[in-house]
Amino acid sequence: MDKQLRDKIERCKVLLVGAGGIGCEVLKNLTLTGFKNIDAIDLDTIDVSNLNRQFLFNKSNVGQSKSEVAIEIAKREYAPTQDGLNLKAIHKSITLSEFDVDFFRQYSFVINALDNRAARSHVNRMCLAAEIPLLESGTAGYTGQLKLIKNSLYACYECDGLQKEGRTFATCTIRNTPSQPIHCIVWAKHLFHQLFGEDDPDNDVSPQMEQQANGSSHTSNGTSDSTNNGTETEAQSEIDSSNKPKSISTREWANTYSYDPLLLFEKLYNYDIKYLLSMDNLWKERARPSQLDYTKLTQDQGSTSAESNNGFKLGNQRLWTLKECVEVFCDSVNKLYDRLKTSGYQHWDKDDEVALNFVVAASNLRSKCFNIERKSPFDVKSLAGNIVPAISSTNSIVGGLLVLQAIRLLKSIPVGEEYRKMNDAARNELLKDTGKMTFVNFTSLTRKDLISSYECAPPVPTCLGCSRGNVPEIEVHLSMKDTTLADLVDKVIINTLAFVCPDIGLNDDSGIIIWSKDEETEDPESSSKNKQRRLIELPHIKPPKTRLLISDLIQDKQIVMVLIDELIDEEKHNNFFYARLNGDEV
Repeated sequence: MDKQLRDKIERCKVLLVGAGGIGCEVLKNLTLTGFKNIDAIDLDTIDVSNLNRQFLFNKSNVGQSKSEVAIEIAKREYAPTQDGLNLKAIHKSITLSEFDVDFFRQYSFVINALDNRAARSHVNRMCLAAEIPLLESGTAGYTGQLKLIKNSLYACYECDGLQKEGRTFATCTIRNTPSQPIHCIVWAKHLFHQLFGEDDPDNDVSPQMEQQANGSSHTSNGTSDSTNNGTETEAQSEIDSSNKPKSISTREWANTYSYDPLLLFEKLYNYDIKYLLSMDNLWKERARPSQLDYTKLTQDQGSTSAESNNGFKLGNQRLWTLKECVEVFCDSVNKLYDRLKTSGYQHWDKDDEVALNFVVAASNLRSKCFNIERKSPFDVKSLAGNIVPAISSTNSIVGGLLVLQAIRLLKSIPVGEEYRKMNDAARNELLKDTGKMTFVNFTSLTRKDLISSYECAPPVPTCLGCSRGNVPEIEVHLSMKDTTLADLVDKVIINTLAFVCPDIGLNDDSGIIIWSKDEETEDPESSSKNKQRRLIELPHIKPPKTRLLISDLIQDKQIVMVLIDELIDEEKHNNFFYARLNGDEV
């Protein structure tokens, strides 16, 4: 490595987003290569299940911040003698408004080591707005990929259309902090295998005792108390006493109590949730979960607003009541335990009614704990697919390739003020032959094809993420009569289109604002009431078609959304809406 390149490596400033499987490998490699100015940001804490593939962490770190521990280990183990080392950990979400375009502009380049679509899309848009290079990466089992993204030069993360959420999920998210229905469904499938299939300790669904002992503190506001208002049932007493020794696996615990369904319910939805509530650092920027009361749920005859929307839905498209979920959970546990005793280990099959019923009931009860939308048996069956495992060797390969691409990048561009003073056309001229898209392949006829590399494609002119000359336009087909403003904002604009702080106005010269994120912050009660209104009830949204302008000041992003009123076949589209970009469904 020549002196000029070594100097660039030492002077450049790098932002690493994500300190998990890929992030640990990248941080180690960057530090060993001689990078001295690295900021690592990650909101998550270390879970026991991370330890088999995130090698910067050990058992004593469980419950602590991933970014903070990773930076500490990198300083101590990989750069103990380096002078001028400036490694910084940020234990926050990258989507917070404080991490604006100016924040991103201070870096020479950004490395994405994230595992979810929404955050990846957000970082993609922030780097496009800041006009800095982004090294995007990801793995799925034995396959992986990385590429260089640069505005106006190379295709961005969203140029292939709206990215589908993959089937790889962080185990710590599944176990501790679910935020989507699919997280609860995956948890329920893990629970099925933990109780009735071949034992897999890495995917144990319950929190680990070690997690509280390291870096977590008990709450003092009463949230860890039982939900039964001071009265403790016999089942709860059994669980309370069983939790006092060192934690054992869910399988061992269930065997101890002969798979008693009531005790299982209390453990999973009362005491495990109580245990999670004791870990304060998990809930600093997340809504706290709530424990479930078996007696109250089994006696409750009322229906929620979600259940009242069942209308004339029949069979497996009807959303179960919570009482039904409890009853089916207990019934399926008994039936599956009988099978386990007579036939041995069970294998989950979506066409096995008892196995499916168990996952439907268990996942919906879990969703209730975390205030997540519950799903019908039909939805659960369609969402529950094969879950791709996280493979440490794939993370290592991609982590190494990312640093090689970073070095290749630095060979082409200056760093610091010299780069910032250049206009974007000059930057792109230097980078025009640098971009590579690299794939790690699962199988190959020849060894050389295990890793393949291609020139990065140019940007797609109509891309939602990177088109700058013209405001991109997308059609969203939905029922204005059945869809609320909350559905449009939360499920379409934020969850699907990856906006963070959207403002919604009419796409005309009227200046009319239909909804603003500022309203939610300044007047939560009024905003919540307004968001529950059906689109057809809003004065400025008219069928059959309304043109909206969606703006996000944080991302420096605008799109035109054409709302088209249509009765949606939810079975066909697997959702209450579908979108079209340039005439193609995405």
